[in-house]
Amino acid sequence: MKAEIFGKPETEGEKWVLRALDDQAINHERIIYCQSSLVFNKENGQSRTATPDFVMIIPSRGYFVLEVKDWNNIKEATKREALADGKWWGSPVGQARNGAEILNMNLHRNRDIADTRPPFFYAGILPFIDEDVIWWLINDNYWGAGLLFGRKDVYREAALFQNLMKSRLRRRWKGPMSETVIDAIRALCDPNLVRRNPHTGERRGILDREQERLAKEPINTPPREADDEPAPEQLAMMPDLEKHMKRLGDALPEEGAQLATTRHVRLVRGHIGTGKTDILMMRANYHAGLDPDLRILVVTHNRNLVEKRLRPGLKHLEPSVTVMHFYALCKHVYQNAHDANPHVPTSGLVHKIKNEFPELLEEFSASFLEDEIKWIKEIGCVRREDYLSIPRTGRAGVKGRVLGQRQRTRIFEFFESYQEKLASMGIRDYEDFYQSIAVIAEKHGPRQYDLVIVDEAQHFAPVWMRIILGIRKTTGELFMGDDPSQGVYRNHSWKQKGIPVVGRTRWLKVPYRSTAEIVRVANSLIQGNESVQSLLAETGESVDADLSHPAVRRGARPTKQVFTGPNRLLEEVGAIRRRIQGLIKEFDIMPSEIAVYHEKNWVRARIRKVVPESVTVLASHLDTGLDYTAVFLPALDKVEERGQGGSLETDRAKMLIRLHTAMGRARDHLWLSAAKRWPEFMDPVNEHVDEQYSQ
Repeated sequence: MKAEIFGKPETEGEKWVLRALDDQAINHERIIYCQSSLVFNKENGQSRTATPDFVMIIPSRGYFVLEVKDWNNIKEATKREALADGKWWGSPVGQARNGAEILNMNLHRNRDIADTRPPFFYAGILPFIDEDVIWWLINDNYWGAGLLFGRKDVYREAALFQNLMKSRLRRRWKGPMSETVIDAIRALCDPNLVRRNPHTGERRGILDREQERLAKEPINTPPREADDEPAPEQLAMMPDLEKHMKRLGDALPEEGAQLATTRHVRLVRGHIGTGKTDILMMRANYHAGLDPDLRILVVTHNRNLVEKRLRPGLKHLEPSVTVMHFYALCKHVYQNAHDANPHVPTSGLVHKIKNEFPELLEEFSASFLEDEIKWIKEIGCVRREDYLSIPRTGRAGVKGRVLGQRQRTRIFEFFESYQEKLASMGIRDYEDFYQSIAVIAEKHGPRQYDLVIVDEAQHFAPVWMRIILGIRKTTGELFMGDDPSQGVYRNHSWKQKGIPVVGRTRWLKVPYRSTAEIVRVANSLIQGNESVQSLLAETGESVDADLSHPAVRRGARPTKQVFTGPNRLLEEVGAIRRRIQGLIKEFDIMPSEIAVYHEKNWVRARIRKVVPESVTVLASHLDTGLDYTAVFLPALDKVEERGQGGSLETDRAKMLIRLHTAMGRARDHLWLSAAKRWPEFMDPVNEHVDEQYSQ
């Protein structure tokens, strides 16, 4: 069984020890952290620290802290030191013990697991020292029997692990470890696994083991010349590497075999609150720490997500990691090629020329035509024959209409008129701007990034992905996160985007962000709705949320309130104001942790007048990728069911998906309200909410 290994060894001796611990002949689950920085903060303000070479977690046994020294010869030794290679060094056994004790003290301080702490073991390893010297250090210098291992242990198949397992553990214990204990040790070994509230820094949980695997999966980078070659005397003592690896074997467990075949997971998929952004940020953090010379780009389409979460969370990694909004990236590419700012694109021309096509407007709305023009350009089918022949999905729900040849012909005539008008005015729209940037990126690059991480990738059109691939190094990697339930607004398949993800996709099932009560309300809105499920099916396979997972939080049921008085709109706005004031005073929630969503400007304008300035008041589709302690969805009776001019079923389905996504941005509190009447489309949530009655 192969081990899960995070981090990388720094010296040749550490590499050989890690190979021994990763021997597939070992039939124990193992999680190994390399070069962890351990800290125990004392009550007097002082700290105790250690950086052991390896911390190995064996759920069935305990945890092991190991210190490796690449010494070649030892002249003298005491209980605490050794004169090795002409210099006095601290004992690796003592250093390993210090690390083990730091872990144990931190676990003891953790009230949730203090009584279930696992046993621990520590040892020093000298991979280039022969057996007789090891015995001398153990017997004459009191370094401890079973606490020191040498060359013979490292290079014999599975010998090091077997000898470690025979060692006397520090505490009596009945295993195995619970996931809670394992998570606590993982978080001590890598504090970046701790998920925190971006507003307050409050601890919100720990990335689970699957999320950590995805975030830390190796990237493909060209081999670099080694900075330090092994000393000649070390080379003489090493077994033949090719024969050694052949003996250890290369077989992987089933999941590992799939990853080996596909090289890397490329796409992480998950619905609301499953930790996609956490994984993407962790991946940037992890690989920047492993190799500071890597150039990493993190990009998304949402400015709020960049400014409120990605940039603050990754700022400490500059200049290795660059965080950019997609349009800023496009400007950067343009300026590199032209040494000037790009001409600002112009949109909204559809509304200027729509009256020239009165018959077309009888069948399709202006918003429908505008969306179809965007699709034509994003997919790159700007020739009539291409548009008439290409399969067109995403325009019809279960009972929606399909665009026939006659309709497509008329729409394309409108498109040609639109393009002629753009040319005559000497302007271009955003889609043409992105096409020109794609050409520049493909021809000129700059191909400067080893790893490009794309968040909210469901919003990225095929032409956008051409730009992303154009600025990535030829040998670079692409890692993306998407939420298929939001992909219905810009529905392009990954095949259309030119990105192969089959066999390289992982689904996240556990909604960590929201309480189970909030997830149930959000899911009730779309489950069982035929049109919604049809739209979701167009974005690819779907996986239901796992609400039975122990990591899913429990909380209060969401609240529903309907205002029916003569001044019902004023009553609703006043109730929102009072509720927000209560959250701030009673629960110590910061205003920046609260969001109010509605698509209509006049609703948002009324609410902005009565809430603190730092409360987010937006249309929900403009705030993707973020989460808040409390979310309000007011004026649900004013939500527009018709949208882009498709069938009623399709437009309503997209509206329900939008509300479902907005609900999922709430971590602890969700408040739903309407004036005069509770809309019929919201009835599925009724059994999952507590209803309050207006005075």
